[in-house]
Amino acid sequence: MAEKVYSVSERDYRRLQTMLRWYESVGKNLTQQLRRRGGISDGGGSAIRKAYAAAAAGSGSTISCYLDEDGVGSPVTVYCEIAGGSALNAASPLLADGDMICVWDDNGTWRAIQTFDNTGEC
Repeated sequence: MAEKVYSVSERDYRRLQTMLRWYESVGKNLTQQLRRRGGISDGGGSAIRKAYAAAAAGSGSTISCYLDEDGVGSPVTVYCEIAGGSALNAASPLLADGDMICVWDDNGTWRAIQTFDNTGEC
């Protein structure tokens, strides 16, 4: 059987690295982390939702997004954690118009599940 070879863009590679670092940091406590962040709903909190960037990332730690559907969903502001910085346009992965991110509702404040990276380690 021939081995399959897949190619990944540099941008997707950086995203995978960031997600892997996040997963390794929560380790065995993944279920507890998701429950605390609202990702696993057992009667309280909110479930994870999709949000689509309404524009490219700016110099702050928030980004305007459409909830559930690109371009037509409810407009929301998503707050993002950025390791080693405070500007989304300098962090990995770099968000462009239409990019999808996973978010959760923290008592009326939409937050990104993923932590963005500006440490230069990618």
